[in-house]
Amino acid sequence: MASSKQRLSIAKQKQVNCINRRCKSGENLTRAFDMVCSYYHVDYKSYKEVCGACLAKCLKHFKSLETKMKSGECIMDGQFPNYDAYCVIESDDEEDTNSSDQPQDIIAGIDTAVDMFFEDHNELIDDQITKCNDYLDKSLRNCTLEANFIDNLGTELQNEITSLRNELYKPYKPVIKHVDPIDIFEDSKKSDKDIIAVNRTICSVPADLPKEGPLEYPQFKQGDLLYGMKFTLKQPWFKCKIKSVMNDGNVHLLFDSEEKVLQAKEVASFEESPVRFPVGCRIISKFTEIDSDVDYYYAGIIAEPPNLINRFRYMVFFDDGYVQYRQHKDIRLIRHQTNPVWNDVHPDSQEFIQQYLMKYPERNMVRLNKKHFVRAECENRWVLAKVLEVDASLVKLCFTDSKRTEWIYRGSSRLWNIFEQQAKSVKGIRLRQSGLAYLNKPYVEYTLMEEDTTSSAVKNVARKSTSKNSTAQNDNHTSPLIKNQDTFKVTTLSLPYGVPQTKQFVIHNCGHSCIEWTAYDYNKTKRISMLATPLHFGFIRYIALFNDVQKCVMYKTPCGRTIRNMKEMHDYLFSTKSKMTVDQFDFNSWVNPLMEFKVLKSIKFLHDISDGKEFRPITCVNNISHRLPPNMEYITERRAKAGVNLNIENNFLCGCDCTDNCQDKSKCACWQMTIDGQKILPNLDKDPNMGYNFRRLPERVLTGIYECNKTCKCSSTCINRVVQNPLSQKLQLFLTEKKGWGVRCLNDIPQGSFICIYVGNLLTETDANEGGKNYGDEYLAELDYIEVVEKIKEDYESEVPPSDAEDESNKSDNESGASIGKVSSDEDFQTTTEKSNSESNIISRLRKRKAVNNTTNVKKDGSHVPSKWNANSMKNNPLPPKSIREFYGNNESVYIMDAKTTGNIGRYLNHSCNPNTFVQNVFVDTHDLRFPWVAFFALHYISAGSELTWDYRYDVGSVPGKVMKCHCESVYCRGRLL
Repeated sequence: MASSKQRLSIAKQKQVNCINRRCKSGENLTRAFDMVCSYYHVDYKSYKEVCGACLAKCLKHFKSLETKMKSGECIMDGQFPNYDAYCVIESDDEEDTNSSDQPQDIIAGIDTAVDMFFEDHNELIDDQITKCNDYLDKSLRNCTLEANFIDNLGTELQNEITSLRNELYKPYKPVIKHVDPIDIFEDSKKSDKDIIAVNRTICSVPADLPKEGPLEYPQFKQGDLLYGMKFTLKQPWFKCKIKSVMNDGNVHLLFDSEEKVLQAKEVASFEESPVRFPVGCRIISKFTEIDSDVDYYYAGIIAEPPNLINRFRYMVFFDDGYVQYRQHKDIRLIRHQTNPVWNDVHPDSQEFIQQYLMKYPERNMVRLNKKHFVRAECENRWVLAKVLEVDASLVKLCFTDSKRTEWIYRGSSRLWNIFEQQAKSVKGIRLRQSGLAYLNKPYVEYTLMEEDTTSSAVKNVARKSTSKNSTAQNDNHTSPLIKNQDTFKVTTLSLPYGVPQTKQFVIHNCGHSCIEWTAYDYNKTKRISMLATPLHFGFIRYIALFNDVQKCVMYKTPCGRTIRNMKEMHDYLFSTKSKMTVDQFDFNSWVNPLMEFKVLKSIKFLHDISDGKEFRPITCVNNISHRLPPNMEYITERRAKAGVNLNIENNFLCGCDCTDNCQDKSKCACWQMTIDGQKILPNLDKDPNMGYNFRRLPERVLTGIYECNKTCKCSSTCINRVVQNPLSQKLQLFLTEKKGWGVRCLNDIPQGSFICIYVGNLLTETDANEGGKNYGDEYLAELDYIEVVEKIKEDYESEVPPSDAEDESNKSDNESGASIGKVSSDEDFQTTTEKSNSESNIISRLRKRKAVNNTTNVKKDGSHVPSKWNANSMKNNPLPPKSIREFYGNNESVYIMDAKTTGNIGRYLNHSCNPNTFVQNVFVDTHDLRFPWVAFFALHYISAGSELTWDYRYDVGSVPGKVMKCHCESVYCRGRLL
């Protein structure tokens, strides 16, 4: 049995052999040799031949460490050894491998040596532990002080930012007022408990406005005061007195300077009426001339009753062609009126008054605001007029050539929009669903004037009804979606178990390997919503709060990288060569990719009306009756029928050579075609970023979009390829209560997202008109891209307000008698008779008009400068020609898309006067301007379960004898579709 001294010697020898072996391999064993030499008292000089510089370095390091400890210095003040300075001391297995007790002897020897070292240096080690603790406490205090300083600095900066933000938004801070709640108690019995008093604070009924009631026509009595028609219907009426009453019903009147015999329809009451005047009542009313304080009574009729909209005033149509709003106290009743009443009106106004009263309460008026310039008739010429003010049904116009101002009824044909609509109706021109709608332009709207709108305002109570009549269809079913909320729900879906999990981020350059492992497959996403697709393949979408207020959306990629905006996401997808497209992501906090509309109960349900032809199935739900959609052949591409020459050959297409997914719009030939299209519209700045923004369309492009096509070299994920892709949104067909079948989205749709296209059979205009008469025209869409753009060009050219410099030049030209340029621009809107006049006559007429307009419209005797309601003398004015189609020769007609028997989901989108989608013309398979694709895009954010609607833009009244009411029920409803 070897002694402990021998075992220690053997252990030392084995450690020395290990050191020798490691030194020969070039390893740094400073720390290990230091421990062996000092702990085991090995004579390092005997191994100098083996270690050389390594032994010298170990000895130097040990002496330095021992000196520091003995001097009382804290060794942590120096360089603290790192992990690489340590090594593991192993035994040499090559020697004495047969000795079973050797490993235990080595371990025991090492333990003994370690114990001896700690016993010899116990005091030094305790002292070093104390010093090290003090050193760590001091360092911790310093770190705490630095951290507090940084926190205080951050708090000061945050307070300063908050103060600046509050100061910036202070003017826009909403004023919040707390009002007392109104309790509504339900009671099965009709009693006073159902009535709750409501205080009127806005638009209260004037105290001098009487109640409604039958008009009274009292008998004439000698000596009564009246107002009489002293001259003609267009001239003022004056105060008079009855001298005698004749047997034939006429009255002998005494005026200030003369006597006159008048009929009963030529005299009016002197006193106010004790009841309100109904629409169509024959009256005289005061008329206040602009910039004049003189009021005269003129003959006219009541055209609009007092209500909340017109601030409880009457609208009066005067016989001389003027219109004004007047209070009840300014109006007097004419003592007799014939039936029909328009027989009493002056012949110049009879036609307009007759048409107005026969259509009332339905009225077509032009919607205008102060930003608009419109064309209006002035002295048998169409001139440019600026909208100064809009007052209910009236508009105040300033004619730019003469600076004359006049109030005009918004339904008068003196406004070009009304006149153009009437001219189209007379000529039988019908505009079907337009491919483009006007942006911020005056347009004709149809409204219903309810005569009893003030009845509820007169009462000081509001009644709660518990048995309101239903607006059901013929099958006497009410919509469960409205009456029973248990039939559907909007819920947030959960991701399935086993989806790829995002990796922890490590600094690297992203490539295809970053997403390849997620195994993304487009064909596996049929049942997944578009925005939820990335979340099923390794992406994480989360919302962070900035300053505890502002929400920021960010994505975590499968490789752990953080993406903050669409540009970064597009660059990431491009660098990783992903098959995903950038429009599958959204950075708006209000959009929830996992939100989905689900129907819980239904009477009829179909799983896919497209029968697999669309990439995503389109379900069909009927919660009202047992009806199913009409039979239709579902197609995804339009079909050209007989007589339609649709050329889609590659030779007639222009493609690009882009290899960067068309990111650089300045180098993409297709994108430049979209941008260059703006050149045809005058006064429109060229926008280099027009078109798609990361595969979304923020606003309509009037001149059309040219997408990349089959001749381009870009990939399928190109940001200029949108409508040519398969259906991306999850849609559902459902039956509405009033509008027939409609379409709703099952998931949230961000603004500008592509929804679907409108396809059907392409027909010639002749075939479409014939088929529409026989089988119905509710699914006809006119490809009128050329007409719409030409109309916009015409509107820009005719409605551009003149600059100050132009006004001065025109003024000087008129004064010098050289206004040929000005007259030639107006000549386009003159009648045939006026065009035949000589240049001198035109100039003299302009001068004469200018002189007249500088004076008041009231003559010395009180009579008006005549005005009128209708542009009757302008009816022979030709409509603007269709210039572009002339280049197509015999094929210049407008082509029609018919989706009645053959079409897709786009045919079911209903109309709304306040739609949530818009129509965009897109050129994909052909650059022929006659055949654009009709595509639908989200006008704004659309929540899951919302019905998708667009504005049909029918020309109301264009089909004689056909009236189609609008049931969109929006705030901006125009009342009629046709």
